[in-house]
Amino acid sequence: MIELSPKKRTFTKQELAELRSKQTLAQYNQCAADFRYYDGAIWKMPSIAITLASVFLAGAYSLSLLEGIPRIVLLFSGGLLSLVLCAVLVKHRVFHDEIQGFLEETEDDWEGAGIVNRIICRETGRVDENRKKSEKLSQWQKIRAYNWLRNAMIIMTIVMFILASYELGIYLLKFLNLQSPYYVIDVLRNFLKLLASCHCTFFCV
Repeated sequence: MIELSPKKRTFTKQELAELRSKQTLAQYNQCAADFRYYDGAIWKMPSIAITLASVFLAGAYSLSLLEGIPRIVLLFSGGLLSLVLCAVLVKHRVFHDEIQGFLEETEDDWEGAGIVNRIICRETGRVDENRKKSEKLSQWQKIRAYNWLRNAMIIMTIVMFILASYELGIYLLKFLNLQSPYYVIDVLRNFLKLLASCHCTFFCV
């Protein structure tokens, strides 16, 4: 049985130009929608993180039942969740900048070809460059809000872990004061033995 290979369709220069134009426009529209999503997510992420941190802090210190281990677990959980949100924020920013670069390059090409008369600036630096000398932005307006949002989330994460470590230290001090010195020595000895066995197991595998 003879198989006939399908013939490749050939396009004229005009058809290729129209197809390229349609594909560029479709890709631009998709990237514009993705840009709006990432931009909105970046602005919402800090408010979500602050709200969750407030809930964890209020639950850890307002409820008298949550003392000792429950409070420590709650604070560490809040710090870990805040750390995860920081990572998500940074990842969103990476895709945000990548899409923004494509949109600006496409708009620059359109402006050079006379398709559009003016492009929309999405960075404070480019906005300031296109303004007249009397309308230049102030130093306060040039500050990147993303850096402030990211740093605020990082500081909040550190505070959560510091509080959790503080509560853990207090709990351990209370625990050790209730135990005899010989019991504490036995606990440390068993802990060192466990570390040694884990070390040997890791290198033997």
